[in-house]
Amino acid sequence: MAKVYTTHKELLAQYNAILLDSQRGWLKYRDNQCRLEAFMADEKSAVYASLIDQCISRINRERVAQLKSIPYE
Repeated sequence: MAKVYTTHKELLAQYNAILLDSQRGWLKYRDNQCRLEAFMADEKSAVYASLIDQCISRINRERVAQLKSIPYE
């Protein structure tokens, strides 16, 4: 949560709404990107599951780094 907005309830609500919308969009991007990267593998195979898992892990790490770089204070 952005500490700078704790005394400004309207700004905090706007900030949280934007963050939530951004995260929802990012999840859609992540899931589709990973499906694209695993597309050539049979969806019922262990290879497909492994490719999806590796992709999700990689993209999640990238997202964590992005979120950590946002100035919250």
